[in-house]
Amino acid sequence: MKQLSETTKHLWEQLGRAEEIRAWASTSVWTDQMLGTLETRVEGRKWYSLIDKVMKKVNLMEAWESVRVNGGSHGVDMVSLDRYESELEHNIEHLMEQLQAGTYLPQCVRRVEIPKADGKTRALGIPTVRDRLVQTALKNVIEPIYDVDFSAQSFGFRPQRGCKDALRRVHHLLAQGQLYVVDADIQSYFDMIPHDKLMERVKEKISDGRILDLIEAFLKAGIFDGIKEWEPEKGTPQGGVISPLLANIYLDEFDHRMTEAGFEIVRYADDFLVMCDNAKSAKRGLRKIKRWMKAHGLNLHPDKTRIADMSQQDEYFEFLGYHFERSKRTGRINRWPRKQSMAKIKETVRKRTRRCNWQSIEEIIKDLRPSLRGWYEYFKHSNRWAMLEVDAFFRRRLRSIIAKYNRKKGTHRIIDNRKYTKKYFVELGFFSLEEAWLLESQSLRSKH
Repeated sequence: MKQLSETTKHLWEQLGRAEEIRAWASTSVWTDQMLGTLETRVEGRKWYSLIDKVMKKVNLMEAWESVRVNGGSHGVDMVSLDRYESELEHNIEHLMEQLQAGTYLPQCVRRVEIPKADGKTRALGIPTVRDRLVQTALKNVIEPIYDVDFSAQSFGFRPQRGCKDALRRVHHLLAQGQLYVVDADIQSYFDMIPHDKLMERVKEKISDGRILDLIEAFLKAGIFDGIKEWEPEKGTPQGGVISPLLANIYLDEFDHRMTEAGFEIVRYADDFLVMCDNAKSAKRGLRKIKRWMKAHGLNLHPDKTRIADMSQQDEYFEFLGYHFERSKRTGRINRWPRKQSMAKIKETVRKRTRRCNWQSIEEIIKDLRPSLRGWYEYFKHSNRWAMLEVDAFFRRRLRSIIAKYNRKKGTHRIIDNRKYTKKYFVELGFFSLEEAWLLESQSLRSKH
């Protein structure tokens, strides 16, 4: 009876997932009949004849709108979004013809290095606008097929899920006493996914040969870094529309294996935690993680994978931009932005507050307001001091600009902080993270 009840519970959970998918699946592709088939989910069932749905004009047009809204740079063909849109009807018709004839082939991916908060760089692959459009159309068709069975503890790059959901789950597990945290980092995950093993996972649910060929063509598309070109033997480029879905497909088995073994896992793309209630279980979990990764062609980063015992004072772990640490003074587990998160927002402020800035102080404040508000909304569960630090940094940068302006006028060579106070900048429209934090804290206290 116990086994039956567990099976029934699993079925109800899966039906709930199918119902969620109805809310976001592309209506240009997913009919009520297809969604009904998704809900029944016969064991071992595979999906056939999907390519016609990829090449439907209404799907390609919907995909174009998504690509246009997301923006982004040109690919190796130098065709921008504006240029592609200027002949949109012709371009869509041509894509339909190529997909119908089976002659469509992805172009090379333009590889660029983008800076990280720690001073290092990360490789980003930028497909052409045309290829981003086809990848989006493909994703519209196949994403529900895989997402319906994804683990509930996978939060990254999935519709109606995100970082805050993952962080809420971490907070809940800590409150439940899951204080031994396996903080793991997969080394260069997107670059290391084996193509053959990934395609085996894809083929478990799809049997349409032309869809499979299309996915494989995107995986094998050449990489061009401005000097040389090569065909990748493994990996899926970060920056590709289809890459996050493929990355989730490959790690889905891992999610389920860990859950079936009794572990609490919280995963956001290649960043994940396994949370346990004792040290022995955490060590066993880490051994299991290493075995699975090795068997699937992946490696954990030796310097970034560790077990944190959060029952101990001053112990910590980091996840999704937050630093979690048990306070020596209060004994509570607090969280605040990790160093890289602080560095990133300061760099955003620094770039827009150069001392040679031609904008007025009011314009600079207005220009930075959306970035600061967005950062606050994500990190508002931090402590007050993090907010105070960012505010103070921004005000110092503004005073520095004022000081330079005054020197040019030959007056007030030394900045008068008594004049350029918090209130002075607030009156110019300054968004104070500290004030927003205090107001929200007071609101929460009044509700209780």
